[in-house]
Order: sequence, then C-alpha cells, then structure tokens
Amino acid sequence: MTTRIGIVDNDYIVTEYLKNFITRISATWTSPVSIWTSNDPSDAIQYCCFEQPKTDVLFLDMALSDLSGPQICSSIRMMNSHTTIIGMTSYNLDIYRTALQNSGAQMLIDKANIQASVSKIMEYLKNGKPILREVGFPNTTSSPSSIQTQDDHSTLTQVEQLVVEKSLGGFSCKQIARELHITVNTVYAHRRNIRNKLHARTWQEVIINYQRERAV
Repeated sequence: MTTRIGIVDNDYIVTEYLKNFITRISATWTSPVSIWTSNDPSDAIQYCCFEQPKTDVLFLDMALSDLSGPQICSSIRMMNSHTTIIGMTSYNLDIYRTALQNSGAQMLIDKANIQASVSKIMEYLKNGKPILREVGFPNTTSSPSSIQTQDDHSTLTQVEQLVVEKSLGGFSCKQIARELHITVNTVYAHRRNIRNKLHARTWQEVIINYQRERAV
C-alpha cells in the first residue's frame, strides 16, 4: 500500500528539501511513498479531504500567506479523521502550540530540528506503526465537535501582535520580515488578517487606533 505524504510551506526551499529528504529515507522501503507539495493552503484542504487516495501524513507550515496553520488544520479535521497533521514552524513553538492542539493536529515540530523529527516519524511509517502524537495533542479520530474552529475575527495571534509592535516601532515590512524570519509577502498577509480582525480599512487606521489606546 502506498503511503501518501503532503508538504505545505510558503518556502520553496523547505518543501524541496523535505521532499528530497523523505524520498531518500524511503528509497529502500518495500512499499512505495507518494509525496505532494504546495505553497497554497487550499491545496492542503483539497488533497486531504477530497482527493483519493487520502493523505496519510501532512507536514503543515504554521505561517502561510492567507490562512494560519491552525485554521487549515481545523478545516481538514472537520472532514478528515485519517490524516496525521504535523505542524512546522521556525518560531518559538509556544506561539502556535495551544491553537494547533485545539485544531486537531498531532504534533508540532521545530524547523531547526526538522531532520531528526522527520526521521523518527518516517521510522514509524516504515514499520507500519501509528505515529505517536505529542503529549497534549489529540488523536486523529477526535470528535469534530471537539475541534475549535479558528475565527478570522478572534484576538490577534502572537505573530500578528509582533507585526503590530514592530510597525509601531517604525519598522518597514522588509525589516519586519527580516526580524521574524518570514517573507515580505507573509508580513503583508499578516497585516491583511489584522485589518480584517480589527475591522480596519487601512493599516494606518490600525496603527492610529493602537497609538490612541496606548495614550489613554
């Protein structure tokens, strides 16, 4: 039986590295491994929920352009109790841990240690064993009603708060991208999400409102 693995990340270098690494690891397996990659969050939902065969394991970046990792995870989990979802981030893991646990993922790994983490995961798959979920994370068959959907108008995430703080400090989008180790496009995406959550028409309106609150 073919093991199907998905990789979704904004960074093409990360997706290609991970794809090649998994391909090398699984080259000697007796059963085939199929890998798909994308930088589009909608592909994760399409492949995991509507395509056959189903994706067995999804490696999902937490800071994508249009949707956050937890948002995508909760959307998948409401329709799919098969796929093991593993979050990936280069930020402090605590930024995403609670949201990812609530959205139905099984694990969160640090990109700085991605080779060791993926090697261990692939070892479980090779031996036909279920991937051990991280302590505090649900299993894949948790009731969909127990999964907390991620509302676009909920409070700002820690990364979004950092974007606001840096902007208040006079940082440009390029400077924020360098500080947070993300792309400029991702900064713009965060700013758009922040505007939507705060019902602001422009980014300047967001900054003015924050400045007013701090002056009170």
